[in-house]
Amino acid sequence: MSEGSGPCPSGTAPRHSVVIPTRNRPSQLRHCLDALSKLDYTREDFEVLIVDDGGRSPLEPLVAGFSSRLQLQLCRQPHAGPGAARNTGAAAARGQWLVFIDDDCAPRVDYLRQIDLHLEHYPHAMVGGRTVNGVATNPFSTASQMLVDVLYEYFRRESRLRFFTSNNLVVPIKEYRRLGGFAANWAYAAAEDRDFCDRWQHDGGQLSEAGHAIIEHHHVLGAASFLRQHFNYGRGAFHFHEARKRDGRGRHQLESFRLYGLLLRTPYQKMPLFRATMVSILLLLSQLANVVGFFYEKAREGMASLGWARPWQVCQ
Repeated sequence: MSEGSGPCPSGTAPRHSVVIPTRNRPSQLRHCLDALSKLDYTREDFEVLIVDDGGRSPLEPLVAGFSSRLQLQLCRQPHAGPGAARNTGAAAARGQWLVFIDDDCAPRVDYLRQIDLHLEHYPHAMVGGRTVNGVATNPFSTASQMLVDVLYEYFRRESRLRFFTSNNLVVPIKEYRRLGGFAANWAYAAAEDRDFCDRWQHDGGQLSEAGHAIIEHHHVLGAASFLRQHFNYGRGAFHFHEARKRDGRGRHQLESFRLYGLLLRTPYQKMPLFRATMVSILLLLSQLANVVGFFYEKAREGMASLGWARPWQVCQ
């Protein structure tokens, strides 16, 4: 259930609907909206849908400050996770394309123009832009973004791209709705983008990379939040592979050792020795946390299927 806040824009439908899930991060959202308000793009040609995923504080005052610069709509839902929030925004969208970004992301000024240039050649594809780390001095944020970059590079080399992250993703709205959007039963941010991209490709859809459509990701991480993030990625990976098996999309296969070699080599190719060593260690820890999260969730679901009480919980 969602509740709109403020008048819905009227008149001609915009070309793009930018959907932003958010929860208890008003300062990040303000920075994101400020960047969107500075886009080199006609205001009438895109709308922004903010989905408050059960946040504690009202966002109306913040949103009202941008109402003269952007076509805005604020929706609310009880806390259900970012996948469900994106679906809520997509349900209210009026554009031809859904543009998904996160509240801690800032698109560069030519972002939507670069998307349009790419869509001229790939009008029916799911398009993923390029995301760069916006807090380069933070080693945890650097390692987290580098992991995504390495995965993209690995899949390009091995066969084809398998997924795009949901903080920089463009989808034709009709196909999105036909496929049912993101899986809405995962309450934490973990693998719902992999699942949607996998369903898209299983249905015959194409993934296409728009390297000039750039977003800066200002995701400040510390040691605890970094490990929790990758632990939750492991939890999500378990549900992703279970869904693939259940739907007949394939079974879980381990990646080649070439991926892990690429992970360990890449920092040394891009930064000085000391920092590269630090980031390399963090990449290794991210994979360990991922494995622990995967088997934690596997054990948790196994106990639930047997009707046993779960003796522990992890904050999400």
